[in-house]
Amino acid sequence: VLLREDPVVATDKAARSSRPVAEPTLLDPGAQSLFDRLRAWRMEQAKAQSVPPYVIFNDATLREIAAERPADRARLAEIRGVGASKLERYGAEVLEIVTQSNVS
Repeated sequence: VLLREDPVVATDKAARSSRPVAEPTLLDPGAQSLFDRLRAWRMEQAKAQSVPPYVIFNDATLREIAAERPADRARLAEIRGVGASKLERYGAEVLEIVTQSNVS
């Protein structure tokens, strides 16, 4: 019995992915500053909980928070990546950081 060997064709990961790759949101200087503060806060949380930072929020979620600057829990809950659990656990702190950035 002879088995046919098919040639192996290399493909890049992006071509194989079924999900579209989101472009990073370009942020104005104020939003970039807020994004940096949110990332620093996320790193503190991650260290305190001994988890990787993306478990707290991923960069795309933090970028959207920085761009949208939600003023309340309802607006924060509309952001992709902020579910009920994360809203309950981190919502008050995130909104405080956003509020502080709006003042400064």
